Amino acid sequence: MNKATCILIRISIIIIALCGLYCCFIGYPIFSMIESGFNPEHTTNYSMQWVQFGVIIAFRLITSIPCFAVLIMAWKISSCIKKGETFSYRTKRLLKISALTLFIDLAVFAVGNVVLYFLKWNAFFKVYVILFIIGLAIATVLAIAAHYVGQAAAIREENESYI
Repeated sequence: MNKATCILIRISIIIIALCGLYCCFIGYPIFSMIESGFNPEHTTNYSMQWVQFGVIIAFRLITSIPCFAVLIMAWKISSCIKKGETFSYRTKRLLKISALTLFIDLAVFAVGNVVLYFLKWNAFFKVYVILFIIGLAIATVLAIAAHYVGQAAAIREENESYI
């Protein structure tokens, strides 16, 4: 059972990582071009569009890095599951670090998107608000899971001391 669960989790992680890479290297450049109004044929301020494009794409890529870090931690959690250490302090620590990483990234993501919005460089503000809410929900679930895994690990440790 643990091996099958581990394989399913790892397949999911790989699919999510591939989708993330697609967004980073294909989606972000396209959206950044749209957001910066990038059109070299119809503009006199071509260099400003390059600046906007660079700032927007750099911000998107920088805020994507912690998401890949969380996927790496999810891979490590799947290793714990494979070993039968689902309810362990290591799993709790990995979940807690993942939640904290996402909360910090979401704060940077929110502030950055608000700044871009006021600079009128954020054409997809509503989409990013929805992504923020989804990220906040995921980070909250990770924090709650870390709490319960820690409690389960304590109960498991207590039960093993009686045997």
